[in-house]
Amino acid sequence: MNYKSLQLIIGHKVILWEVVLTLIFTLLVAVISKNFNSILSAFLGGVLVFIPTLVYSFFAFKKGVVAYPGVVLKRHQKAMVFRFLANFILFALVIIFYRQCNFLLLLIGYLVTIAGYWVSLINN
Repeated sequence: MNYKSLQLIIGHKVILWEVVLTLIFTLLVAVISKNFNSILSAFLGGVLVFIPTLVYSFFAFKKGVVAYPGVVLKRHQKAMVFRFLANFILFALVIIFYRQCNFLLLLIGYLVTIAGYWVSLINN
């Protein structure tokens, strides 16, 4: 397996982990609370992690994977800026437009999913 395919596989695994953890946590909240507001808040917590990860992947790998360290560093720096902006904008949208959000479940969903992000990176 070459470097290029390994990078793309790792990126897909990270996103897959985030989606799976989001769904598991959302289902757990659904079973426990049966409150739509709580379920949606938990789900949005995960969405606030995996959408910025998709943004990061888009900017880091949109022109394919390269082996030149300078190009790789520049792409990942640009991707991190856009990931941060996506995170900021999404949190702001939730706060502004979803007033009845259960912010505790939103935060827990976010932390569970972001923990999965780091675990998936460490496992690779």
